[in-house]
Amino acid sequence: MAKKEVDFRIYCRKCKYYPLSSIDEPCNECLTYGHNEDSHKPVKYIEKERTYGRESKGKE
Repeated sequence: MAKKEVDFRIYCRKCKYYPLSSIDEPCNECLTYGHNEDSHKPVKYIEKERTYGRESKGKE
């Protein structure tokens, strides 16, 4: 297995934790690991849900 450099530039803004500061958890722990086994994704990366502008505005 080869270690790959994590591409934070691409994945951080797509992560559900993106609004957090780099000193807050889990971002702080994630940024500690600049390499990952066989993946360019950060270790704590969770893709945020997409809404496509169709969020409910309280109307039923």
